Amino acid sequence: MKTEERNERIANQLDGKRGWVVTAACFMAAFLTDGIFFCFGLVVFEMIRYAPPVFASCLEVLLATNCGSTVHFVQHFGLLRNSLWIVFVREKEADFQLPLHLRVLQWTCSDECKYFCMWPTVKWFVDAGIGVQQFYGKWPFIRVLGIQEPAAALFSILNLACHLVMIQKFRREVKPTTPFYLITHVFCFLCCQAWFWSTVFHIRDVRFTEIMDYLGAFSMVLFSVYHFFVRVTALSPYRSVYSWGCGIAIGFYFVYHSYTTFFVKMDYGYNMIINIAFGAVNILGWSVWCYKYYKIRPYVKRCATFIALVGFTTSLEVLDFPPLFWTFDAHALWHLSTSPLVILWYKSEGLGVDSLVKFGLDRISTSLRHDGTVLILWLEKDFDLLIECFDLRHSGIFQDIESSCW
Repeated sequence: MKTEERNERIANQLDGKRGWVVTAACFMAAFLTDGIFFCFGLVVFEMIRYAPPVFASCLEVLLATNCGSTVHFVQHFGLLRNSLWIVFVREKEADFQLPLHLRVLQWTCSDECKYFCMWPTVKWFVDAGIGVQQFYGKWPFIRVLGIQEPAAALFSILNLACHLVMIQKFRREVKPTTPFYLITHVFCFLCCQAWFWSTVFHIRDVRFTEIMDYLGAFSMVLFSVYHFFVRVTALSPYRSVYSWGCGIAIGFYFVYHSYTTFFVKMDYGYNMIINIAFGAVNILGWSVWCYKYYKIRPYVKRCATFIALVGFTTSLEVLDFPPLFWTFDAHALWHLSTSPLVILWYKSEGLGVDSLVKFGLDRISTSLRHDGTVLILWLEKDFDLLIECFDLRHSGIFQDIESSCW
């Protein structure tokens, strides 16, 4: 009863005072700056500033009623007496028990209260003309069987399935002795674990799953940069030194970044900066590589198409918007758009490593010793493959390449 009286008293005070204060501020701002947009901004600021107590008041009641918690919030909202939240109050004991599927996904009583209080607050924002706002950094989604973001989780599983299917196709069509065979498998493993954690994160957003989702995605970006570095240094006589040095440096940085993210601070701004930086290096580097070789190597055109589509689909992540039907937001649609790109990438990679052997054999220069051992076999610089010192006396020249310098 005291809480209701306090809310009513504050509501009356706000209705009587807040209105003319905001109006006076708007007219003064319009007079001094001749700025209608500034005045409108003040009104929106007031709405956004005083709307959260609707959420806080709802949460206070639900926590006390269902969870046995006593939480006090300072009320500052004039329309609180409309009681948009009261329909969700459950007349149950304080030890309210969640359904099994919610408890399995680690939903707590307080989490459930936040979820139910979110929707009347969304309604208030929409009715006030402000539009849908984010809660705790996330858009409001309708749960499905306790899954927090069902569309994003489903599309993450789709990407994972595409990797598993295409790596099997790659293994059937490409010999283990061809270049980049091992790198392709390592990259597939990193992608699979990244999409696995993406699925888990979108099913249930907690600190651990959020960090694993960030680190999984970052590992894909870093290894793609490493893959590019191996490509561009393939013909160097010190290629092994370069590849090992680059791999160790990237590996140590990833371990350091993982440690600081887990045990020091989850810095969202820093994570965004490094992902954008390495992503830009990755796309720019591969774009230059494709531009250099697309006229010479047939498979490069498919690789260039993949890179262009990656850049295009990334715009979905930048152009964020509230979820359609409270299910499909920009992030979920981005995951949907990347699944066909997985198929394109494996086809490009498979055609690429196969072409290095098939088309390269016609362009090999040989220098034979008197005992029949090949001193040097090398493909012209149009190709990334360099093969040295093979004994062809027992297998026949050019019939089967058993090893390569990678």
